[in-house]
Amino acid sequence: MGYVALYRQFRPKSFESIAGQEHIVRTLKNQIKNNRISHAYLFCGPRGTGKTSAALVFAHAVNCMNNVDGDVCGECEYCSHVGENLDIAEIDAASNNGVDEIRNLRETVRYMPAVGRYKVYIIDEAHMLSQGAFNALLKTLEEPPEYVIFILATTEAHKIPATIISRCQRYDFKAITTNEIVNVLDGIAKKMHVTADRDALAAISRWSNGGLRDAIGLLDQSIDNSNGHITVDCVNDIIGTAGVGFTLSFIEAIAKSDTAALLKMTNDIIENGKDPAVFARDVTNHLRNILMYSITKSTDMLSDTDSATVDKYKELAADLSSARLLRSIELLSSLESELRYTAQVRILFELTLIKICRPETAEDIEALRDTVEELKKRIDSGIVAAPAYAEPSPPPARPKAQPKQEAAPAPKPPVAGSLEQVWMEYLNEVKKTDVKLYGLLKHTQFVPTSDTSADIVFTSKDGIFAQSLEKLGKLEAIRTTLCAKAGKDVELAIKIQTAETQSPASKVEKALEDFLSKDKIEIV
Repeated sequence: MGYVALYRQFRPKSFESIAGQEHIVRTLKNQIKNNRISHAYLFCGPRGTGKTSAALVFAHAVNCMNNVDGDVCGECEYCSHVGENLDIAEIDAASNNGVDEIRNLRETVRYMPAVGRYKVYIIDEAHMLSQGAFNALLKTLEEPPEYVIFILATTEAHKIPATIISRCQRYDFKAITTNEIVNVLDGIAKKMHVTADRDALAAISRWSNGGLRDAIGLLDQSIDNSNGHITVDCVNDIIGTAGVGFTLSFIEAIAKSDTAALLKMTNDIIENGKDPAVFARDVTNHLRNILMYSITKSTDMLSDTDSATVDKYKELAADLSSARLLRSIELLSSLESELRYTAQVRILFELTLIKICRPETAEDIEALRDTVEELKKRIDSGIVAAPAYAEPSPPPARPKAQPKQEAAPAPKPPVAGSLEQVWMEYLNEVKKTDVKLYGLLKHTQFVPTSDTSADIVFTSKDGIFAQSLEKLGKLEAIRTTLCAKAGKDVELAIKIQTAETQSPASKVEKALEDFLSKDKIEIV
């Protein structure tokens, strides 16, 4: 006989060898011990978690002549002919999904078991049955002969009609944990006389996403790709990922908003033939672990418990806010699914990284929050310097408007009747009536210096707009309008603010404008 794949060689032959489903195994064994066996079961859950294997073990256990504590004995005549018994029928619903096949099944149900006490029908991928087939099965499933047991196995229980589910005992199989899969793989490797690093088995387990069959299949490939010793690099070569060290360096670049480094690393991934979708999933999983640690301050919920990796998680959790982590996870999760349906893999990957590192390029509220968080960190770290106020340029229109030498106070919220409120009303009118003038004034900060005087302040980089305002001779017209609105004489002066003479409030506003347009700040 030719080579048999590992997942077939090590398929569970007893309840004891079924991994990660203790709650189901315990219930089924108790039913057999107490002779409380139901006529119909529904086994549902993710692929590779033991649904069909458990169904086969259960089918043999109910017919075992000498079962031990509800499990198969492995020695009786029935157990010694596993795979050859006519009383156990496996039906693939994907290829036998019509009404005619179910009618044939109903005919065979009438015949007594050939050897054991029960005839067991295992219908795999039961959700693939047609509506007509379900209807044909319904009556038989509800009142089968006392010697017949039906077991329906499916990965998509929501596609099974409620009328079928209500006639079955439902058992939900869960994804198998990383540690449980690692223990199973370690046992198989020893039986195959192969050594394997624990980190390599953990990488296989994480890749399988809770499916033991997928994990054993990858172990089978890894054995062939190694020289008797399986390493992490050997596993990474097969699954197309970049490895933990590279992935954590990638996340560190995200924390630093180092777009250039990220783009270079992305280029390396693609040029080296790695799968971008797999890499995006790896980054997402590590970001999820960092988020879990950031929130819980505990390692209990981490999918990777290697001490060096956990230490790196703690370091990165201090550099990445929860809002930043959440947004990065959302963008990368979307990227992973989008990469399957596009030919522009590199472009899509690069655009996503730019969005993560430069939230000001996005329009959503989460990006705005992310931007504000980043700005706070810059201010706290001293990137924004302590400021003073600028030397003014002479007023262009009215000689009596004198430059103000003292520092202007930080802006306060406008109050009814104040010059600030009058100025805001004026800007709203100008926006509708004189677009050119509004284009000049929107670059300014209006700073009242008394009840009857104020400065129109331009930053040093916007000094050209101040010159344009003077050339147009608009200052007097602005002053006249403000006087009429305020009901009193108002003095105006144009000033240009330099980096050395900024007020604390305007310095923060300038930093904000480096991240966001002024319009966005006003909307928020």
